[in-house]
Amino acid sequence: MLRVAHMLAASVAAAPPQIFTFTTPDEGPFAPSQASVLAQPGYSGGPFNPPSSVLLGIQYWTVPTTGTYRITASGACGRTNSNSSLRSGRGATVRGDFSLTQNQVLAVLVGQRPPYVPATGNFSGGGGGTFVARLSNPGSLTTTGGNALPLLVAGGGSASRNATTLSTTVARRNGQFSPAGGPGNGSSGATAGQSPGVGGGWTSSRSGGAAGWAGTGSLHADTRNYYVPTGYPGPATSASRPGAGAFIQAFSGTNGAIGQGGLFNITFDTAARQSGGFGGGAPSAWGGMGGGGGYSGGGNGANNSTEYGGGGGSYIDVSASNATTSTGDWASGSTYSGHTNHATFSGRVALGYLSWISAGEVILELLP
Repeated sequence: MLRVAHMLAASVAAAPPQIFTFTTPDEGPFAPSQASVLAQPGYSGGPFNPPSSVLLGIQYWTVPTTGTYRITASGACGRTNSNSSLRSGRGATVRGDFSLTQNQVLAVLVGQRPPYVPATGNFSGGGGGTFVARLSNPGSLTTTGGNALPLLVAGGGSASRNATTLSTTVARRNGQFSPAGGPGNGSSGATAGQSPGVGGGWTSSRSGGAAGWAGTGSLHADTRNYYVPTGYPGPATSASRPGAGAFIQAFSGTNGAIGQGGLFNITFDTAARQSGGFGGGAPSAWGGMGGGGGYSGGGNGANNSTEYGGGGGSYIDVSASNATTSTGDWASGSTYSGHTNHATFSGRVALGYLSWISAGEVILELLP
């Protein structure tokens, strides 16, 4: 009898963790399709069902059982070029434990990297932020109309123009551990005279602004030798360069679809797609780095040899326990209307960062 009890106890202790990782199959400004998301490795055969629907790139997942779930969200990195003179900022990683109830629905947007930058390219768009929200009405699969309640947002990274600015800009071009977007050297982040949760700073003749939770990014103003690649919206130039789309803001004509990265394409180099990443990343310009998307958008870079963009802001809801970040640090600040940010904490374990060439991800684990 004792041996049987011991074997049962060992069996329980050896039970595999119940984990699901949300990822994205794409890079660039546009939302991935449902078919491409669900075809990813790891989206079948695990302990949890995959998302029930993928609409406009947002993955809707139904909570299978009531319990405490540890959720870890990471924003996408910025972009480097093939000769590494352009230095990528890393996306922020934030984590918290949340009590979730069976049949609640989570909306997950996984941030994407900006598109390819050629070896000689000195500018890039910003990385997309990663968003995890709970729907107040599980029967309505949309993040608009006040239906999305944020749990975690992880800011995307930007980039710096060359290695000489690496040591002085690394903290600013990475995703931020505060609701505020990080300042670039061309502008401040979203908190410069504005409420957090909105788009990041931009330059009127250069790169556009990154998007936030509620605020869209300003479209870029560099229309020199502009063109509309196949598959991009258009045909008019003004229609083909919408600003970055926010997580809860529907398409309006001047901003992109929900979460869409800001668009930028030029005839100087038709191989380049210097748009922002899905998740609200800011577009670049022919001179100017795009900031990272996030809870608040990061600021853009100026057109000079030491330029850098700011990473997107992050968010941890007050309902989270055991909250922590890449560095273990958190700076609470003001938030968008109706949101309650996690209190300031310190002394937490540092999670570290994903690779500087990584897209975003969300890891969800049912705790015992």
